Order: sequence, then C-alpha cells, then structure tokens
Amino acid sequence: MIHFKNNFCDCGAGKETEKIERICCSLATVTYKCPKCGKRIKNIEYTLDEEK
Repeated sequence: MIHFKNNFCDCGAGKETEKIERICCSLATVTYKCPKCGKRIKNIEYTLDEEK
C-alpha cells in the first residue's frame, strides 16, 4: 500500500488539501486539491503492485 501525505496550498487557506484518487486498470492517479482556491497541488501516478 502506498500512502501520501496531504500538502497545504500556498494561498494561505491553512486547510489540508483534498485527496482525489482515481484507479484505472493498474495505474493510480493521486491529485491534491485545495478546498479554498481549487488549485491542484500535485498529481502523482504510480503502478499498483501486482503479485505473481
């Protein structure tokens, strides 16, 4: 399992960003969105571990 820490936006809201995670096939995209200004902080894509 991969865990990401929420970031804070630089707009001065002082609120934790909202985590939006989408999983499609074996690729997962994680985006952090600021609840105040709507700015997307980061977008991380990672491949899910597949057990063989």
